[in-house]
Amino acid sequence: MKNWINRIPKLVLDKVKASGKTGIEWLESLDHLIYILQKRWEIEVIKVHEGGTHAFIGEAITQGNKRVILKLSMPEMIGETEFENEIKALELADGNGYVQLLQYDLSCGAALLEQLGKPLKSLNFPVDNQIETICNTLRKSWIEIPNGTNLQDGKDICSFFLNFLDGLYKVFSTLISRKTMDKVFMICESRLDAFIPEKSVLVHGDPHNANLLQDLYSNEFKLIDPDGIYCEPAYDLGILMREWPDELVDNPIILGQKRCELLSNLTDVESQLIWEWGLIQCVATGLLLVKTGQKQEGIKLLKIAELWAERF
Repeated sequence: MKNWINRIPKLVLDKVKASGKTGIEWLESLDHLIYILQKRWEIEVIKVHEGGTHAFIGEAITQGNKRVILKLSMPEMIGETEFENEIKALELADGNGYVQLLQYDLSCGAALLEQLGKPLKSLNFPVDNQIETICNTLRKSWIEIPNGTNLQDGKDICSFFLNFLDGLYKVFSTLISRKTMDKVFMICESRLDAFIPEKSVLVHGDPHNANLLQDLYSNEFKLIDPDGIYCEPAYDLGILMREWPDELVDNPIILGQKRCELLSNLTDVESQLIWEWGLIQCVATGLLLVKTGQKQEGIKLLKIAELWAERF
């Protein structure tokens, strides 16, 4: 068996080691797990991808000489809803706007995926072109899902944000006004009350430009790492409102409105809903960045959010 432990990217290795005993046990069993999966799925892992942050990502080749990706989730993901929801989302999408799922094993957090090309982020496209590319892909991926599919829905997400933001605000209340937070809480409650299953679709949950990769056989792109959420499409577009903050800081209201209208025109989603989810995402991400030590970037988003909140 090959020794893959020493080839794992440092970011992933540090996170696994920080998880304690379960992380060490996962590392110690990794070579054997890869060996077993290679036999079961008739593949050969040939190298480790550096792009992984929460998983071992290995490039493999099938017996038919086809390139594929082996993804092994970190210990805290195995047996949890995050990995299960990702697999459910990929099964439901079946390649429509998403990477194609080929095989999986929930018990060990393993997935075999089609190989894709470079992420959109690395191609240095102008921001508006990136937004158009992401929106074109999202429109394909926003599919209806069968009744009874056990995914997080819009109510779950809004409840999460209400609790998450309340906890962060108690710690970082000096960084954002009570007035802005009250508006964010009001929006979360409004979107919770407005949740309608018939108007909801499979949304990605974090469609930024590093989660969109080129299809190797066309000029299109595909999404990876879905959260697996059943919600209104505007939820995904709220993430795009908070991305590329340096493009907004000179005049957050005017430039934010311009981006909001662009997103609306590209997707036929109501601009007011995009703006509301954008404000939620801007505050949530800003506070989270501060919490994780990225204070400068976090405060930048919070300043934008303060001005956006004035629009209501």
